[in-house]
Amino acid sequence: MENLLINSSFETGSTAHFTEKNSSITSLYHHTGKFCCLFPGGNNPSYLLQSVPIRPEVQLKLTLFLAKVGENPGPLVTLTLGYQTVTFKFIEYGLKVEINSNELPDIIQGNWLEVSQTIQPPPPNAAYAQVMITKPGKTGSADLLIDDIQLWDTHEIDAVHGGTVEKLNKAPQSPQQVKLMQLTGLELLVPNVVGTTGAIGATGPIGVTGASGFTGITGATGPPVTTTYGQIYNTANQSVTSGSAITFNANAHLSNITHTTSTGNIVVSTAGTYYVTFSVTGQSVILSAKPLAFAIYNNGTLVPNMNFGITSPSVSLTTGDYQVNGSAMVSVASGDTLTLRNTTGATITLPTGIGNQTVINASVTLVRLT
Repeated sequence: MENLLINSSFETGSTAHFTEKNSSITSLYHHTGKFCCLFPGGNNPSYLLQSVPIRPEVQLKLTLFLAKVGENPGPLVTLTLGYQTVTFKFIEYGLKVEINSNELPDIIQGNWLEVSQTIQPPPPNAAYAQVMITKPGKTGSADLLIDDIQLWDTHEIDAVHGGTVEKLNKAPQSPQQVKLMQLTGLELLVPNVVGTTGAIGATGPIGVTGASGFTGITGATGPPVTTTYGQIYNTANQSVTSGSAITFNANAHLSNITHTTSTGNIVVSTAGTYYVTFSVTGQSVILSAKPLAFAIYNNGTLVPNMNFGITSPSVSLTTGDYQVNGSAMVSVASGDTLTLRNTTGATITLPTGIGNQTVINASVTLVRLT
């Protein structure tokens, strides 16, 4: 009887007539002859395949011999036979089986596993049969040896020898526990001709939220908060003539800024750009609409962007209070003296309180920005 596969025992010293990946020929071990094929163990997958022409009425049977090398667990081995059209387009599987790693004997002890499988008949449009042997990558797995791969047409044998088919097709006598798999899918067949890419399937459902990741490393320390700031304010009754500076009777949170109570001079220790704000409450008199204007001076010179004022909104029949506020960024040198001066052109009275409450009638706040 004729083996349909060519170079099935690798006696050419090569894998000629096979398509292969990650395989080699070795003369250290062999079932018959001088050579066999070796799939190296470890993480890299391997495969070996060959397509052969077949007749429509063919009845195929596949036999081969397998072994592992050494004490490490053998790899999982998958055997398939796929039918193809005249253009090498896949039709269906006639065989798809797995051989578990614990079924492979150790060649060091001189043992081989004989695998013998009857193939399902081909469909009417089949022109080729493709035999494929694969193993996935697995860390720590042993080398796999393959030898004497034989694909028989048992229909032809029966025609010549009459009545032998049943004997050739029966299961192997040794218990191999070879597991039949469902003959569906193309995942293990490597066709000789690449077909047209199929349509993209529907998007699957969103999976569950994964676990939170590790906490990241601590970032760099940011720039320090300013250490130069202060508030200077007044609560006492005071009459401030035009051009004069307000004197302040209290301080709050002074840092690198100096002010002596009951004086008007505010001394800055650190040069830089400051955000400066002020507020002044003036008291109007009966039947007058007196304006109210105040400005920051630096070393006796008006700071142009710190001169603010208002006019009383209406003529009052009684006395009342109204307020002017100002704010701006001011450049200051170390040792400069700031004052808050009356620029109204008339004397301004600062009230002492509202009802029985003592309130701030004048205030300056400084914060160094840069």
